[in-house]
Amino acid sequence: DETTGVEGESDWLSHQEVIEALSGYKVDIIASDECIVGQIEVAYEYSLGLDTDYLVASEGYIGWRGFTYDTILQRLNVEPTMSTERAAVILTEEFTEYFSNPPYMSESLTMQAVSKLADVPDLVEDYGTFTDLLLEDLDSYYNIIWTAQRSGILTWGERGNAGITDLTHFVEHIVDNVKDADVVAAGEAVLEDLSEVIVDLGVTRQTDQLGYHGLGIFFPHSYGSLVTAFGPTVELYKVFLFAQEGWLDFLYTL
Repeated sequence: DETTGVEGESDWLSHQEVIEALSGYKVDIIASDECIVGQIEVAYEYSLGLDTDYLVASEGYIGWRGFTYDTILQRLNVEPTMSTERAAVILTEEFTEYFSNPPYMSESLTMQAVSKLADVPDLVEDYGTFTDLLLEDLDSYYNIIWTAQRSGILTWGERGNAGITDLTHFVEHIVDNVKDADVVAAGEAVLEDLSEVIVDLGVTRQTDQLGYHGLGIFFPHSYGSLVTAFGPTVELYKVFLFAQEGWLDFLYTL
């Protein structure tokens, strides 16, 4: 918020502050009307910090119009006893409908996904096993890792501005290009977890071809970029549990 905080400095609302504010409450759905919130780091933070069932968020950009609150609330009013999962999916359905038709198709490089938070800790555990195996023979897998990272970068600036790679694409590329049975099995376990976590994906016709699968991961395109361009970001990133539990060490090792 540019209007609060110390003079000359903005006071940004962090995910950790959201968790602190909502601690002790049952929250069925957290839906983010903001860009690049749909990351494994964010999902993991909410899965451990809150009593929340679903996260609805975009791993890439969203149109500045955001959610179609009018049509979403109309559908909830028609069927007030719908399940929590159905309510979360309605968000992606209405989003897709809105941005797939004129006059808003110019904002089509957008997406929203529903993540089931109860299954996220298992995903993170299996992903840690997967990356640990890669580090055990980093010389063999180094080039494959970076090719997977580059080919999974999302469009419209994530390479330089946010350092986001699509998680499913990253793991799939490695599974398809290594021969070690243990690495393949670990990667396939991660992909199976992702299929359980990502309940629904809302994309337009254009974004369906651009590699969005529902969850991204912070993965700058070089070590130099990590420690220079993303230096201040890394300081903020360190507070995320996902970063603390091995991922940041993996990036530094690369």
